[in-house]
Amino acid sequence: PDHPAIAKHINIPKEEIDKYPWHKIHQLVLEFYKSLIPQAMEYYLAPFSLKKPNGLYGIIFGSHNVLGIEKFLNAAWKIDPERGTANFDIDNDNIIPGQGDLFTGKAQVPKKLEMFEKNLKELILQKQITTDKKVYLYTINSGMKTSHGRSVIKELIKDKRLKKDTFELSNKVCKRNSIIKHLKLV
Repeated sequence: PDHPAIAKHINIPKEEIDKYPWHKIHQLVLEFYKSLIPQAMEYYLAPFSLKKPNGLYGIIFGSHNVLGIEKFLNAAWKIDPERGTANFDIDNDNIIPGQGDLFTGKAQVPKKLEMFEKNLKELILQKQITTDKKVYLYTINSGMKTSHGRSVIKELIKDKRLKKDTFELSNKVCKRNSIIKHLKLV
């Protein structure tokens, strides 16, 4: 943070940086960049971390188009099928693919995905997210693939908490003249 080339562009106090573990610093920088985007502007950011033998590198990808960020996220999730954020276990989830929980028998789910699903369900059930477009944008802005948003919708329909309908959870819902569908709670 004291390096002039960094401090010139990223104005985050050293005390705040010192609070973050080294492998999570990209999140702090991401939040800083998000704070620079005017509220009326549509612009999307997503991080990815690369661990190499000679260090850790952070990428923050930005796009004014939802299709651009969706493509980046799909590529990130191909590299990291558990979290979509790094080429290593950045969250220390210690998930072994195919291994289930000893008590429930269910496959282990990364904390990031678990929190996303929980938060999206709550936001829908509290009527804070009310359309398929809002579900899509929340999913993308959370760094998740559209399939993650779809699985939450399917689960709410299966649990008879959301009325069955066909929702457009892709970048198509952001195009002009797209039909926005409202989520109807049961």
